[in-house]
Amino acid sequence: MKKSEDLWQITKLVKQRYRRAEEESQKELAELCYQAMKVVREDPNVSNAKLFQVAEYEYLQHWNTSNRAISYSEKVSEAIKSNNYNYDSKPKINFAGNEENAPDIGYLYVACSDARPNQIKIGYTTMEPKKRMQKYKIRYGYPLKIKACAFVELPHKFEIELHRELTALRVSGFENQQSNEWFFCDENLVINGIERISLNHHLSIITKSWKK
Repeated sequence: MKKSEDLWQITKLVKQRYRRAEEESQKELAELCYQAMKVVREDPNVSNAKLFQVAEYEYLQHWNTSNRAISYSEKVSEAIKSNNYNYDSKPKINFAGNEENAPDIGYLYVACSDARPNQIKIGYTTMEPKKRMQKYKIRYGYPLKIKACAFVELPHKFEIELHRELTALRVSGFENQQSNEWFFCDENLVINGIERISLNHHLSIITKSWKK
């Protein structure tokens, strides 16, 4: 049997590329690549592996990256598809943490529920969003449907800015530790806000689920 891929070791190798990068734009791409690999290590699945592959492709195509550079994303994708991977230490996933522990990269999502008509939930997670929705259903008892999703730099920053912009539309009267991330608006208003925040704060939208 083929030896399993060590996701922890690959993460360290990808981080070394970031440390070695000298040209600024290459260093930024290497950093995004490293953060994407951390997400894969925390939650190994095909979707996260694909996002890592997208980030690594941009790094490998940079003019200052050697054409002999190894593609780790191909190894990772194959390992996850075949369920042939391991890691020495699996870090705790932070999907609703405070700013101090907020991730450098992750998913920003916009969701709705038939149980809450005319309302939208805005949140972020380092999990695959569908898994996050499953956890929400278990906790609160009703399902959510994702209306829009983006893999972004500093998702916590996006969330803070969106919540601030939409303060007047926030749903009030929450009890029993319910989520206070619900707003009276539609996804198009939020999508416009995400794109505006990306430009104003120079934050990257790596991939997104909507088209305009």
